[in-house]
Amino acid sequence: MAEKPNILLITGDYIRWDTIAGRSVCRTPSLNRVADEGVVFDRSYTPISLCCPARAALLTGSFPWHNGVYHQVHVPMSLNPDLAPDVRSYAQHLHGAGYRTGYVGKWHASRERCALDLGYEFWRAPVQACLTAEAKKRHRLEGVPPTLRNKELPYEVAERTEVTWPGGDRFPMWMSMRGSLEATQEYYIAKPGEESIRELASQKDPWLLEIHFPEPHDPYKPLLQYLESYPAEEIELPDNYTSETFSSKPAFLAREASLWEELSDEEVRQGLRHYYAYCEQLDSAIGVVLDALEKSGRAPSTLVVCTADHGDSVGSHRVGSSCTSTTTRIRRCATEPPGISVHRARVFPRGNGSTSISGIRTIPGSPRRHVREAGAPGVVDRAEAALPGSGAAEHSRAEP
Repeated sequence: MAEKPNILLITGDYIRWDTIAGRSVCRTPSLNRVADEGVVFDRSYTPISLCCPARAALLTGSFPWHNGVYHQVHVPMSLNPDLAPDVRSYAQHLHGAGYRTGYVGKWHASRERCALDLGYEFWRAPVQACLTAEAKKRHRLEGVPPTLRNKELPYEVAERTEVTWPGGDRFPMWMSMRGSLEATQEYYIAKPGEESIRELASQKDPWLLEIHFPEPHDPYKPLLQYLESYPAEEIELPDNYTSETFSSKPAFLAREASLWEELSDEEVRQGLRHYYAYCEQLDSAIGVVLDALEKSGRAPSTLVVCTADHGDSVGSHRVGSSCTSTTTRIRRCATEPPGISVHRARVFPRGNGSTSISGIRTIPGSPRRHVREAGAPGVVDRAEAALPGSGAAEHSRAEP
């Protein structure tokens, strides 16, 4: 039986599909390292372009109607503040199979339970603004601020731009910051990620480590040194910014676009500029994590997966943030799975520069049945990846 691989999952929040692998002016050399050395899933889609349901789906391998999370868990109109009681996370499956399991960064899949309740042995840099007071008390998280960073280092706003959220009040959509990468939240999260890799790599058991960054979620807050490398005159507006007519599309999209009409072309261009710079800044923090894996000597036996909960519009289809193709389409990239050669997969050109991949088996815990029944254009339809030595797929929800 092949040795069980380690698994390193890195996610961001609001990472558009076109920010990596050279699809835009956005520079992401760390993520491109993973893409260049492994596989890019070019036509993968989030199950829902909303933070909590998307994260619950990632955590459990199941759609919202299966795991119980349909909306943001912390808002008044939420249908359910927690996962369904009989749903299991894939971390629980792996922990039962002998894996060490760790979690770093943003938690946003349940209001009543956290990573420590769902199969993870530790949770570091706990970004957890959505948890109830009881859940915080149970895990001694009272007093932990919603944003984490090294407050001993200089970090201040240089300039900011406010817009009116559709149907709401004015809020800062983007800003530029003075300071160093070490003063940011993404670096604050990357460092315990680095420490966790060193700790887990020093032991003999296989491990799963997840590192979840809240960035580049708005407001976009790039440091000046990143922003200045994206001159406004070099930022092009999306093709569909001017060509979108919303013909044969749901009426709410045109209504949503009308709510963002206060933004001028120049302001949309500035929004994209700040967004790209923020993505590159996040990529620098991800580089800290990837360098730590290389230094540990465990990179050859580790499957590295980089993805996002969903994307962002930033002017595409004339909207600032909505359910458009740029929020539903994301790009996943992964290193070559240890023990599985990428050349064993069959690659079919799709005619649009992307590829479909088949011929690899399903990871235990991913409910392939639900993806097939829904007919969703998800990554499981295009690449079914398996852990070496695993058996048939099992569902993340306990069956009666």
